[in-house]
Amino acid sequence: MYARYPERFSKGCPVVNSPANKVCINPVPENADQAVIDKGVNFPTLQRVIAKAI
Repeated sequence: MYARYPERFSKGCPVVNSPANKVCINPVPENADQAVIDKGVNFPTLQRVIAKAI
């Protein structure tokens, strides 16, 4: 459509962005302790829940 009607596109030719490679709701920080990484939990409030489960 841009080739046919370039006047309709005020910002120039549209660019399609590629999707993100990785999407996380609560990513584990890179500087996390090994215990947190092993459990895969990044919620400080859930530590007592994890302790009860063990």
